[in-house]
Amino acid sequence: METEPLARLDSFPYRHGVSDMMSAPAVTIDGGAAVSEAARAMVDRRVSSLLVLNADGHAAGIVTERDVLRLVAAGRLDRPIAVKDAMSAPVHTIEADALVYRALARMARLNIRHLPVVDDQGRPVGMLTSGALLKQRASLALTLGDEVATARDALALRAAHDSLPRLAGSLLDEHASAA
Repeated sequence: METEPLARLDSFPYRHGVSDMMSAPAVTIDGGAAVSEAARAMVDRRVSSLLVLNADGHAAGIVTERDVLRLVAAGRLDRPIAVKDAMSAPVHTIEADALVYRALARMARLNIRHLPVVDDQGRPVGMLTSGALLKQRASLALTLGDEVATARDALALRAAHDSLPRLAGSLLDEHASAA
């Protein structure tokens, strides 16, 4: 396998800010709420994590889908469990004005998939997730090929074709080479 293309540096994380990639506002839950309530809130809000705030408005803990799954797998949801007893703490955060490469490095180093984004006072303003990072990088440039490969009819191929001008514009904005 040719590895030279893999060695090229993707400049995106060094040019874009965390605030451009985060979901906002940060979604929170009271630490005294039941884990089942947290699970319902995640489904209803279409998020994969919730923050628990302390009295000062700083992140005291985080509960994720994975935390809920662990409790289910361990058979521990036969009785109500408070979010504060299931959450992970301390919470690792990143500043909203940080560049994406710092968030990627922190998430990789800490082996986490959710990184709360905080303002200058350390209060959560949003959430950066590995899913959001993947979605950004698996954007139109990557999904177009899959759209073509799985197109079932001419109408689907036409939809893929119609996205080419937008793709070209995006690649030009990123200063991607013609190759």
